[in-house]
Formats: sequence, C-alpha cells, structure tokens
Amino acid sequence: MEIRKVPASAGAQWLLETLGLLRKSPLGFGALGLIYAALWLGTALLGQAMPPALAVPLQLVSFIVGALLVALMIHAAREVDAGRSAGLGALLASVQGGAGARMLRTLVPQAIFAVAMAALVVVLIGPENLVKFTEAMAELQAKANSGTRVDPQTLMQGPIVRVAVGALVVMGVSVLVFMFTMTVLPDMLLEDRRLGPALRRGVAAGARNLMAVIVYLVLAFVILMAVSIAFGIVLGALQLVFGQAVAVAGNALLYGLFMCGLAGSMYFAWKQMLGGEAGDAAAPAPPAAGVAM
Repeated sequence: MEIRKVPASAGAQWLLETLGLLRKSPLGFGALGLIYAALWLGTALLGQAMPPALAVPLQLVSFIVGALLVALMIHAAREVDAGRSAGLGALLASVQGGAGARMLRTLVPQAIFAVAMAALVVVLIGPENLVKFTEAMAELQAKANSGTRVDPQTLMQGPIVRVAVGALVVMGVSVLVFMFTMTVLPDMLLEDRRLGPALRRGVAAGARNLMAVIVYLVLAFVILMAVSIAFGIVLGALQLVFGQAVAVAGNALLYGLFMCGLAGSMYFAWKQMLGGEAGDAAAPAPPAAGVAM
C-alpha cells in the first residue's frame, strides 16, 4: 500500500481527532487511562515495599501489562472511530475474536525500545550516578522541608548535572525514534504486519511527512505543558487539604490519560499516512444505540 503524503496541518488534525475520540467515549478511554494509572502507581508503591530481588520481576510484569494496555488503547481508538464501543467488555470480546495475538506481537517493538533506552541511560549516566542523584535529591528535599537554605552551587556539583544532561539526551533520542516509528504499533495491530515491514513503512512515512510529525510534536508538547500546569495547580490545592497521596494519585492519572492520547494520535497518524483497505473494510456497520460509552 502506498505511503500517502499529508500536509503539515495533519499533525494538528491528529490531535483534534484524538480529543474528539476522547469526547466520544470518555468512560471507555477513562477506564483504560485509570487502569494504566493504577498499574503505574501500584508498581511504584510495590517497588518501594518489596525486597530488591523482586524488583526486576515486578518491573517485567508491569512492562508487559503496560505494553498490552497501550495496544488495547490503539485498538479502542479504532473501535470508537469506527462507531463501536470502547467499553472494557466490548474490547475484551473483540480481543478474543483475533486481536489478542496481534497485541502480543506489539510487545516486541516496545521491548526493543525500552531496552535500547535503558542501555542509553546506563551508558550516559550509569547506575552509580543514578543512586547518588537519588540520594542528593532526597537530601535537598529534606533541607527544603526543614527551611534550610539550599546553596545553588550544590546543584552544579556531583551527579546532578550529569543525570540532567543524560536525561535530556535520552528524551531527545526517544522523540527522534518516535518521529519515525509512531505508525509501527498500529500497523502491526490493525493490519497484521510483521515488525520488519511495519518498521520500514513507519520510517518511510515519518520521513515523507516529517513536517506533519513535527507540527504534531510541537502542539502536543504545548498542550501537555498547559494541561500539566493546570493540573498541578489543582493538585497543589487538593494536596493542602488531603495530603501528598492526592498529588501522587493525580500525577498517575494524568500519565494514564496522556497514554490514551498518545495511542489515539498514533492511530490517526497511521490512518492518514498508511491506513487503507484494511482499515476501511473494518469500518463498521451502523452502531447500536448506546454503543459508545
């Protein structure tokens, strides 16, 4: 299937269509976002409580479940866009109907990306610097909470600068990789393509529509910052009344909703640049009353 050329404004359209998708099925996507948030929060809390020997198995299970949830979000975007339901019952029924095996295959590119980014973190930062950074930040937080003045020079010493620079490089590489692979998961999931062909098509689509991808990333960053600031103000007020737990839970929920939005954007980018007969054939018959949650 040919790779279509889209205008730069298509990047903004992906975001608008994703927002429209969330409005069509707030309960369906809200439930998926809530599950993802609970997974993220549960992993963080259990990781602090469990012995180090169990940390790796916990992270592995969390990664697998989280990666499958991302695939389920993309599948849900397709279902709602086609006029069907994003309710958990309907989604699980469709997964049992054949999408489940394709979702499992999407674990491979997500695992490759996660391992590559982890290796980059080790090379650029190193485990020892991460531990020292955590200890330094805890010490600075303790001083701030006690009212002790923090010397700005301490922020320029030790592992803090190296960790900050390394994190920026990792984020930059992650964004660069995403620019040329944002259609890979939908292509594997919705057109049953293997990783190799899906990756080649994704790189070609990203290169041919680079301006649209850049517009999408810039606008997505602006929206994310605006939402994060507004959400942070609300959480700050609630934290004064209900304590730190509200802020932690709120940030987890925001992360879950962000993943829903990211999955929807990947679906619409794939649909415009690569989707064709396979997606059109699945466009459904008129939905029954009360289908969209």
